[in-house]
Amino acid sequence: MKPDNRYYRWLRNGLGGAVVMAALYFFSLHSYILFHSIAEVFSVIVAVGIFIIAWNSRRFIDNNYFVFIGIAFLFLGIVDLFHTLAYKGMGVFPEYGANLATQLWLVTRYLESVSFFLAPLFIRRRLNSYYMFFGYGLAVVLLMASIFYWDIFPTAFIDGSGLTPFNACVNPCQRSRSSARWCVIATAARASAAAMVRPVISSS
Repeated sequence: MKPDNRYYRWLRNGLGGAVVMAALYFFSLHSYILFHSIAEVFSVIVAVGIFIIAWNSRRFIDNNYFVFIGIAFLFLGIVDLFHTLAYKGMGVFPEYGANLATQLWLVTRYLESVSFFLAPLFIRRRLNSYYMFFGYGLAVVLLMASIFYWDIFPTAFIDGSGLTPFNACVNPCQRSRSSARWCVIATAARASAAAMVRPVISSS
């Protein structure tokens, strides 16, 4: 009798997810900057991967929802990379302090929320990918300019004081370093659970 490979895959994915989450937790205990950098670089890689898969499969799928999400995640990955580099302690933008990384985090979350809100509109509608590239590119440029050039984006973090009411209201996960850490670990757990369930569903 042939062994059921579904459960081996389930076990392998589960152990892999547990190892990743344990590693992230121990990294966070050793150095929060190291933990944050690894988690954010991983999220950038995933975002670019989502774009590559969606873009290369756009001719074979009728559902433009995934193409919309893929293009959106490319720009989310770009802003997330700036957020990673701007994090206090990285030394890339030392003159901005911790406020810059927090503002870029919020920009990413805003774009992500808007993207998931608009994506269902294109489940059955035609999507002009090049117009979308232009629209998202323009939105990212304007948002980045509001932070780096015009300096009109609301202050999200004040050194010596902490999060501003604006940030605490729109982003509760950043109210403390501990809660932010567990938000990232919870996201990794959700991704691992999805990876474990997918082989079982596809084989059934």
